[in-house]
Order: sequence, then C-alpha cells, then structure tokens
Amino acid sequence: MPYQLITNPLIIGCLIGLTLNLTGIGLTTSLDNLLLMLGKTALPMALLAVGAALRLGNIGSSIEMIAFTSVMQFLFKPVAALLIGQWLGLEGLTVIIVVIFMAVPTAPSAYVLARQLGGNAPAMASIITVQTLIAFVTLPITLSLLLPMLNA
Repeated sequence: MPYQLITNPLIIGCLIGLTLNLTGIGLTTSLDNLLLMLGKTALPMALLAVGAALRLGNIGSSIEMIAFTSVMQFLFKPVAALLIGQWLGLEGLTVIIVVIFMAVPTAPSAYVLARQLGGNAPAMASIITVQTLIAFVTLPITLSLLLPMLNA
C-alpha cells in the first residue's frame, strides 16, 4: 500500500508541481501549454471512466456510504469551513469561496485513486454520480445562504 501511494501519478504530480512552484524554477512556455492542454482533458476522461464503471444496481447496495459521504460533503464540510473561516477572520467573498470549494461533490479523481489503490471503485463511482446530482440542488441553496454575507 505505501509503495502504491508513493508511486501514484496524482501524488507524484502534486509533489513535482509543489517543487517547481516553491523553487521558482517553473516551466517553459511550450511545456506549460502542453500540460495545460493535457490537464483540460483529465476531468472529462475521469468522468467518462466513472460513467463507464457505474452500475445502477451498485447505488442501492452503497446507499449507506452514499448517504454518509453526502451529508459530510454537503453539510458538515461547508459548515466547518464557514466556522473555521470566520474564526480565522475571513469575510465576504473570501469566506464564500472557501465554503463553496468545500461544498462541491467529490472529485472524479477519487474513483481513479480507488481503482488504483484497490479500494471500492464501484461504490466510489456511485458516490461521485449521486453527489454530482445532489449538487445541482445543494450548491444553489448554499450560495443563496452565503450571498447575504457579501452585503454585511
């Protein structure tokens, strides 16, 4: 397991990006443009992988996991982000952005990681799919509750 985690392309990419950023080395313009184009394809490809792995029957068998993770994702994380943000002195648009970031559905890369690391990839596909559908309702509600903070 630790070897799989250390050799995971997502972890390696984050470490390389952090190193390039902190050292100030950066990337050449052509390499930056190439990686930008590749990065733009990553989300659609991950969503296609999730969609291909989704079996509607798995949603029913994973309903407890889906419910638990959805309550955490759409209720506890945004409330915790709001409270911590206010405690740290964030206000206005800054705290709204932090809360919205914490209120979005689980990233499709979670499916890729579950698949690579031997996790429950079918359940993860179900969680991502259901949370994406739930977010169509919860994100506008969350935003409407936060917008009055801009005028305060």
